[in-house]
Formats: sequence, structure tokens, C-alpha cells
Amino acid sequence: MAKKGEIDPWNIDVVELADKFLKRVEELDLRFSARVLLYAAILVRMKAEILVSEAIFDEEEVEEEQPEIDLSMDLSFELPMDEPAVPEMKPKRPKRYTTLQELIRELRKAEMLEIKRRKRRGALKEKVKEKEIWEVPHEEDIEETITRVYEELMEEFRLRPIISFFKLTRGFDSGKLISYYISILHLAYRRKVELVQERFYEDIKIRPLS
Repeated sequence: MAKKGEIDPWNIDVVELADKFLKRVEELDLRFSARVLLYAAILVRMKAEILVSEAIFDEEEVEEEQPEIDLSMDLSFELPMDEPAVPEMKPKRPKRYTTLQELIRELRKAEMLEIKRRKRRGALKEKVKEKEIWEVPHEEDIEETITRVYEELMEEFRLRPIISFFKLTRGFDSGKLISYYISILHLAYRRKVELVQERFYEDIKIRPLS
């Protein structure tokens, strides 16, 4: 756009540029790079920040132009000599116009920050994935556990027709408890046992089906 004279590279209106950039993106097909989307998002954020800030400044200026003065107040006073007046510091109006060089520098800075964030998220996902690989049992281990649990249940069924899940797993640590519970769910799905729970959060009764 700068080469075609559509924007002044020495005096770019960020709000206007954001609109033109998005319009150009809409004219492209879906095969543009992720950088285009990133720059579009950054420009939209810049535009939003500028418009919101300008609205706030405009409201403050209106309030300053029409001050409410209480005429009954005595406004004749002097500051003590040992307490110098401190000028009131006001935030600067947002920079709506910039040069192309400054804008590109800001876009690249934002892009590098985004790349660093993605790398951190990627490294975190890799750690989580590695942890899951070590903690989650493989399919063959699950089948072995299901077979073992079924054999233990069949031994219990010889003594009683209905087994209490709470009593069966009493004293188990959390890992073994979860393993037993998942195995029993698999057995129920395979129609090896029947699970009955009369009320939520109460004991589960296990009955043989084969």
C-alpha cells in the first residue's frame, strides 16, 4: 500500500490502516500465512485501544470545558512556601499516527513475543504429554488388569452373589482404586457383570452375568 501511494509511510493513521489491511485480507483466499492473521489481530487491537483511549480523552476534555464551580466556596488561598505545588500528571493521548518504520518495528516485536509464548505453550504441552505417557497405562496393561479383576470377582462370587464395591476396594490406594473401577466398567460394558447403584454417590453393587 505504501508503494502504491495508498498510505503515507511517514504519517500512517493506524485506525485507517487496520481497516484497509482487513479489507485486503478479505479479498485474499484462505491460503495466506499465519503472520497475516497475526498482524491483522495486532492492528485490530491497536485500533481498539486507540478508539477507546480517544473516547476517554474526549470525555475528559468535555468535563474540563464545563467545570462545575461552587460559588459559595472561598477560592482565595495560597500554598505554603515549604510545600511546592506538584503539577498534575495526565496520561498522554494515544499515538494514532506513526511512521511505517515504527509500525513495522512494533509488529515484529509483537510477533516475537507471540513466538515465545507459543514455544512456552509447546514446551508445556510436551511435558504434559510425556507425563501422560508414563502415567497412563498402555492398552495391553489395561487388558491384563481387566482379566485379573474379573478373575478376582469370580472368586468373590463363589462366596456371595452380590459384591459391594466399597467393601471390595477398602484399603486400596487411589491408583489401584481407579484401576479397579475402570476395569469393572469395562466388564459391565462387555456384559460380564452388572452394576447397580440405587442412589448417586452410594455404594455400587456388582452381580455376575456369565
